[in-house]
Amino acid sequence: RLPTLPALPACNATLDVLVRAHRFDRVWKLFDEMLSRGMVPTVVTYNTLINACRHEGAVAKAWQVWNQMAARRIGPNVVTYSTMISALCDEGCIGEAEQLFLAMKQTGMRPNHYTYNALMSSHCKRDGINRALTLYQELLKSGLVPNAVIFTTLIDGFFQVNRISDAKNIFLDMHRYGVAPTVPVYNSLIDGAFRSGDSQEALTVYEDMTRLGLCPDEFTCSIIVRGLCSGGQVQVAARFLEAMQQSGINLNAAAYNALIDEYCKNGDLAEALATCTIMSGVGIEPNVVTYSSLIDGHSKKGKMEIAMAIYTEMIAKGVEPNVLTYTALIHGHAKDGDINAAFRLQKEMAEKGISPNSVTVSVLVDGLCRENRIQDAVMIFMKHSGQKKHADIRTYLSNSTTEEDHSIPNSVTYMTLIYGLYLDGQYREAGKFFSCMRESGMVPDSFTYSLLIRGQCMLGYVLNAMMLYADMVKVGVKPMTTVCPDIWSRDAPNDLKTVET
Repeated sequence: RLPTLPALPACNATLDVLVRAHRFDRVWKLFDEMLSRGMVPTVVTYNTLINACRHEGAVAKAWQVWNQMAARRIGPNVVTYSTMISALCDEGCIGEAEQLFLAMKQTGMRPNHYTYNALMSSHCKRDGINRALTLYQELLKSGLVPNAVIFTTLIDGFFQVNRISDAKNIFLDMHRYGVAPTVPVYNSLIDGAFRSGDSQEALTVYEDMTRLGLCPDEFTCSIIVRGLCSGGQVQVAARFLEAMQQSGINLNAAAYNALIDEYCKNGDLAEALATCTIMSGVGIEPNVVTYSSLIDGHSKKGKMEIAMAIYTEMIAKGVEPNVLTYTALIHGHAKDGDINAAFRLQKEMAEKGISPNSVTVSVLVDGLCRENRIQDAVMIFMKHSGQKKHADIRTYLSNSTTEEDHSIPNSVTYMTLIYGLYLDGQYREAGKFFSCMRESGMVPDSFTYSLLIRGQCMLGYVLNAMMLYADMVKVGVKPMTTVCPDIWSRDAPNDLKTVET
């Protein structure tokens, strides 16, 4: 507790500095002390506190501050409304944000650029580009001239839904309104061109940017490297990254990670390790993404000793593994036939409070099936769906689709287990899991359909096989050439057999 506090404006300024530094505990302590000293907060004070709540992701707390301000008969201003709308948008409460936006306008208060951009950005992230465009048109009618941030949001939004011509038209609007394109605007254009599969257009936009005298930033570099790698131009990406490094551009880990990941996917592990060494040499320390890519690359190549050595180095350097790191290691050990090592890592993962995802579960199920431990695979499937074993699989699965469980089996998990059951001769059980899979809205691939059709034929239930074939055609899965012979190879009397699957 300080012996004295400065005047209210100075306290408000201090609160703002603490919010920017993310020292939220100090923010609330200082505010409490201001009240205890008899200071009367102003709208500026409350705006700063709502902004603190926004950064904390505490919408309910922000509403408490709003109500406290109203109780003191302090009216909100445009900053209050805009900050609160932004807080709601950040937490996905777009409906509440729109209601507050309407209430703001009904008071006669004019939204500013920040207000409009908060809503537009939120809608763009949720495939609401049409609503974002409506807000843009409303902004123009209000007499506001859009700024570079607004244009960047819209360009990004249009590219996300592959409306390339609309994105380019918005870019032309910048010239119409006399707004000079910024590096973030060009970054959006470059990223959009790469995402639409036009790497040449992306590089042309980059050249236009540099001709205007704009210097690429670390985001420009990572976008271009990632885009080139995604298009299979890994050598071009490597040369570009080297040129950026030599030109003195500040680079971040994302650019190097994109290149390392592509090398690992291509099986070029020596280049991946060399790039990691270069990365460290320029003062950029490998992060969890870097290590996870290297571990995944070595695990897929069966080089588990090196993968574990990288994991050990990662831990020694204080980089905490995530679910992707563990899944890569678990996959490698399971594929290598060391299912016990896979489960040791799964246990370690659980002890650290890291929840498995559907890929982790698929990998464990696959590893157990490879070891012919089918019932254990079924139990793992059930355990990670958050349910105990039920006598009836369909009842069990219908009770296991809670949103809170992020490791609910996906289509790969289902297909892996169905394949294991098929190889074990458990055709009926495979059929039950298929039924539950389809009821969950998932579609198997042609190989899984073929297994199930063959399994039903081997049981003599040809009508079931024909129904499976019809379902496969209905959902647009192209049949394998062996499917029809399997169906028609059974004797006629058995063609009428059917069972509940």
